[in-house]
Amino acid sequence: MSKFPQEVRDKVAHRSQLRCEGCGGEGPLQLHHRQYRSRGGQDTVENALALCGLGNASKCHGRAHTAEGEALGWSVRSRFDPATIPVEHALHGFVYLLEDGNTTAESSDMPRRGR
Repeated sequence: MSKFPQEVRDKVAHRSQLRCEGCGGEGPLQLHHRQYRSRGGQDTVENALALCGLGNASKCHGRAHTAEGEALGWSVRSRFDPATIPVEHALHGFVYLLEDGNTTAESSDMPRRGR
């Protein structure tokens, strides 16, 4: 069950156009914490992705909980700020997620985790 505030859910719904931000498919969708709450992740727009699949083991939501999900920016380690980690987004390409619910193209002047 999502703990995200309604304002965050609304901004993510607008950004995702009610489609999975991982594959672009239709739901059911769940909000996923890119940086898990157990790792200190907050209930923010930059830390949220609307992903298909129920629970942590199916479809894109399940993929987010793998090494592949981390490589795609769908999961973020505890020592990083999700706002500084780009994400592979089905609708917008490789982008940063912004607090206002929009995205911005990857910029070389933003800090980035080494791969």
